[in-house]
Amino acid sequence: MRIKSLIFFCILSFISLSAGAEYMGLKPSKISEFTVYSKGDHVKVTWKTKSRKDIVAFEIERSRDGKNFEVLKKISDEGINPSSMEFFEVDNNPLPGWSYYRIKQDFSNGDYAYSQIAPIFFGMDRLRKGEVIVAKNPNDPGTTKVNLSKFNQEKVLMVARDTQGIEYYIHETLFVKGNKLSVKSTPLVPQGFYTITASSIDELLGLELIAE
Repeated sequence: MRIKSLIFFCILSFISLSAGAEYMGLKPSKISEFTVYSKGDHVKVTWKTKSRKDIVAFEIERSRDGKNFEVLKKISDEGINPSSMEFFEVDNNPLPGWSYYRIKQDFSNGDYAYSQIAPIFFGMDRLRKGEVIVAKNPNDPGTTKVNLSKFNQEKVLMVARDTQGIEYYIHETLFVKGNKLSVKSTPLVPQGFYTITASSIDELLGLELIAE
């Protein structure tokens, strides 16, 4: 069952990676959806605007700790088209492990706004078998170490995005083998690789999931 994550985030009160009413900066954010997900040896960054009016540039920012950000790429925008638009960019040199992305919007009058922060774990396949994952929530400075094996054979509620950017609602038993997270594929969830964008278990956010 394919469904937009924004709907489920509102209904299920998930922690959303899509930018909503909250914002940082001098003006409200005009970004309505913002997602990052890994694909092969790179990370894809996508976002959609409610309006592009008065926006002169977007800046993709990346952080190791969710607090100190650096500009990864700046995309100019004419700022005169009021229509919404979807953007796709690629980070070809992602940081291994946990990292955090956000989008800064620069306005023609000098004001700016930020999207919410999107966490992602890159390179899970490069970890040693049984290695502990350090889950860092940018909204919770009290970081703890988590062993994913405790979630083995637990039924989990998730929204997962495939490599084409399509999101699926999944309520299945999770299997953990070493650093591999998997669920059984179904007619509604085809075989393939996914990135978990929302979950009833916060520690799973941003991790790779395989439907087998």
